[in-house]
Formats: sequence, C-alpha cells, structure tokens
Amino acid sequence: MKKIAMIPLSSGSTRVKDKSLLLIYGQTMADYVIASCIEANVFDEIYISTEHDVFAALAEKYGIKVYKRDPTCGGTSCHMKNKSSQCNGNRCSVNDHFLYDFMSNVSSDYVFLVHDTSPLILPDTIKKFVDKIVNSEYDSMLSIVEEHKESFLDGRPVNFNMAKKTPTQKLNPIQGVSWGLTGWKRESFLQAYDRNSVDESGPTFCGNIGLFTMNKIEALDVDTWEDFNLVESYLYRRHTIPNRKSYYFNSNEKIDKNLERLIKEDGVTHFYNGNANSQHVSLDEIKKMMGEPPWCYIVARSDTDTAGFICQNPGGSCRTHYHVTKDEWWYVVEGEFEWHLDDRVIKAKKGDIIFLEHGTKHRILCIGDRPGIRLAHGSRDMEHIYTTDGGG
Repeated sequence: MKKIAMIPLSSGSTRVKDKSLLLIYGQTMADYVIASCIEANVFDEIYISTEHDVFAALAEKYGIKVYKRDPTCGGTSCHMKNKSSQCNGNRCSVNDHFLYDFMSNVSSDYVFLVHDTSPLILPDTIKKFVDKIVNSEYDSMLSIVEEHKESFLDGRPVNFNMAKKTPTQKLNPIQGVSWGLTGWKRESFLQAYDRNSVDESGPTFCGNIGLFTMNKIEALDVDTWEDFNLVESYLYRRHTIPNRKSYYFNSNEKIDKNLERLIKEDGVTHFYNGNANSQHVSLDEIKKMMGEPPWCYIVARSDTDTAGFICQNPGGSCRTHYHVTKDEWWYVVEGEFEWHLDDRVIKAKKGDIIFLEHGTKHRILCIGDRPGIRLAHGSRDMEHIYTTDGGG
C-alpha cells in the first residue's frame, strides 16, 4: 500500500503576500510541515507540488521529491474546470484541480494533502490521521476542530436553545474543517472527479467520509496577518518553553515589571538605558559615565531579552524574588556576590557565571570589601515576583 504526502506551494498570495516564502520564526512554513511529515514516518514518498523553481531548494534540503505543476493545471493560470469551479485562466484556489492533476500523474493508493499554512501540525497527529483513514477504509477524510460554543448561522442558533441556558461544555460541538490535513483513496477521488456528477458529493467529499478531530492549536491556518502572528507566537512558545510549569497568583506576593522602578526600590538609585544597543561600548567608558555605585546600565535590549551591568557597594542587595517566564544568568565582572536561594548560598567571584532556572527564588548580595559589578541577562520587561520573606 503506497501512501504519498503532497505539500502544495505557490507564490502570489495577497492577504499575506507570498506567504509560502515568508519566514516564520526563522523558517518557511513548509520547513515545519516537511519536517513533521518526515518524522511521522508513515509516507512512502513526500512531494512538494509547485509551479515555481524557488521551492526546489526545500525539496533538496530534505531529500524529498518535487512535482512540477503545469501552471494551467491548478496553478497561476489554471484552465481546469469541473462542477466545483471553472478557472478561465485565473489563479486557482480549488483543491480539486491541482489534486486531480497530481493524482493523474503520480501513482499511489492514498494521497494526503498537508498544507504548509498549518505549520503547527505535529508528527504524531499526522501518523494518527494516516492510520485512521487506512484502518477505517475511508475514501476521504477531513481534519476538523470541535468548538463547544453557542453558534449562529444566518442569525439563527445552530446548536443551542436561546430560551434555556446549556453549560458550554455540554453543547454539541461545531465541527469546523481545518484543511490543514486531508486524505483520499486516490482511485475514489479520481473516479468522483471524472464522473463530475452534481448528484453526488466529491471529489473532495467523496465516498465514505471520515472526520479526524485536531486540536485548535495544530489546526491554526495562516490566511491573514493575524493568523501569522498567532502561529509565530506559538512556534516561539513551543521551541523555547516546552513543558513549562504553571504558576498562580498569590495575594501575598508583589509583581513588578518596570525594571527602572523595581531596581531603584532595591537601592540602585542611578539607572540608565539611554545608550542600549550601541554597536561598541566599553566597560571602562560605562564606569566613568556612571560614577560611584550603586548604578545600573542597560547595555542591550532586544525584542525579547535585556542585559545590563549592575554595580553595588558591599552590603547592597536586591529583594528576594523569582521569575516565571524565563531563566536568568549573570557574569561577575568585578568583586564578589552571594546568591541566596531557598536551600543554599552560592558564592561567586570575578569570572564566575551563575545560572538559575525560572521559578528559583533568589536574593543577590554584594560582599567583600569593594564594589561588585555583575552582568545580568533576562527577558525584556521580565516580571519580578517579590516574596514576603523580603531580603534587604
């Protein structure tokens, strides 16, 4: 039994211009989809279907195949027609057309359409989808998202009674088609297309139809810039904070995200961030400019991170606090410091590096007989959650 994944790639999208070429969290959307298809390990062959040579580099990168689509067959100047649509030389957005062209020229038992605009689909989801359609002998199968919410169609309730409130979780869910992942028995699709009968469903909805429930995160589809931003945000979360512990608000704690205010409350009275992100600056210049401690000089502020030098006199410290969104690290440039944790004290001198995972309560104390300087690195506008046990 031969199973093929087909990933259609095209250029010329308008709502998000050339979205298949657009980098999302550092890669094309197709990179994520191709990698998931490979890792799922259920396909005999994986194809990129495209009319543009620019995408051939992706196929070469992953060692998969390219189906060079004729632009008149489901492409930018498509002339195909069936009961679904007649393109008349217009840019085709009808799955039926490019699928028929592909299936007519590439032999298989099953074809699975995996859209690059759904880059959050995971390998295990693909594997379960393929197993279900094959084991259930469906002719076609669609991925859906189930939503337990009161829904209207043309102003009329679909799944609820306006005269009686039903708990949301007990509503019959709305089943929205995601289109991120779809599959067909190849012969069933081709036969339905060739019959072209208005009296039957198909070819997309052909024969014995199965539905596969996908979670709403994986089903996110990039059609608009709003979708793009949602997907990119989740890709960042997936790759930077997997399995992150959940934290809850505690009324006995104080949360502050204003770095200038909170560090002044810690006793660092001189705060400066007017020269952040200079291409070249020396510590000697910073020390001369800032003068006597205590002071804080922000040296870098990226989209996500902040780094700055903090100089304190012996005995100076921050209040006991912790962070939940990101880990934190420091490099001791001059002097000596102590990191007071719940269960121990870490002493550090010039040249030492300290790393603490998010959620670790700490208080940093400058010790010794002279001022100390540490380079601190954390997230931009990182929350400081202060505990009631204080710390001077």
